[in-house]
Amino acid sequence: MNQRLRAERGGFAALGNTKPEAEAIAKQYARITGQPAEVWHGMDAGEGRLKARLSPTAQAPRVLHLATHGFFLAFRGRDTDSKRGVMLAEDFMGGMPDASPRPAASAPASTNGQSDRPMTLSGLALVGANRGMGGNPGPDGEDGVLYALEAQSLNLQGTELVVLSACDTGQREIDVSDGIYGLTRAFRIAGARNVLMTLWPLDDALAREFMEDFYCNWLGGGLGGEKRARCEGKPLPIAEALRQTRLAWIESGDARRRDPKYWAPYVLVE
Repeated sequence: MNQRLRAERGGFAALGNTKPEAEAIAKQYARITGQPAEVWHGMDAGEGRLKARLSPTAQAPRVLHLATHGFFLAFRGRDTDSKRGVMLAEDFMGGMPDASPRPAASAPASTNGQSDRPMTLSGLALVGANRGMGGNPGPDGEDGVLYALEAQSLNLQGTELVVLSACDTGQREIDVSDGIYGLTRAFRIAGARNVLMTLWPLDDALAREFMEDFYCNWLGGGLGGEKRARCEGKPLPIAEALRQTRLAWIESGDARRRDPKYWAPYVLVE
């Protein structure tokens, strides 16, 4: 599957705003909740480390925020190469661990059947993915590519929210519905209660501000938009926090914030 991914997508370029996004959200999370948050970036955000941190014997985080490239490949019938999964992520932000570990589960195996199809066509990208797609695994023995089929084996039991904030539907013949289904299904199977993802890639300061506003509304019930400095109100349900953030941006006096590019791409699966 890596060969096809490399042929259709080529390499994954660095995302310049993902580190500031992760650091800003982690700081915001710690300030509002009083609980620490982990930030992984660059070489620290390896596939092996992510799997170990979210292993069956580990405590799942309250929040898993992945600011990275995502990919959705088109279905081509029965793909005999779909043996494993891929997930690419440059940054990892985990909130306060608050869930009990789940029993160990065996690694999933693709049957290449209709039900597994989306799970082998979508994923995210971790450090070393470009190298791994060329057949060169990293020091941890992983290729840096984690398909949805692999993501479903992560331990997210009790995790309230998984955020995929820089997903890219890519180029050419993309079946977006399959891609979204595969990724969201994987994280839901892993135990996440909610998955928030984007339909197109966003990697700039305004995209980061939208996510900060969302977290502000969710964790602290603060106002979004230009008033995001205060997050001291009552926490809001995730869906309502997203709605309030969108409304604040739609009604913003800043024309850049009113651009649907920034407030429209978010899909919440509950």
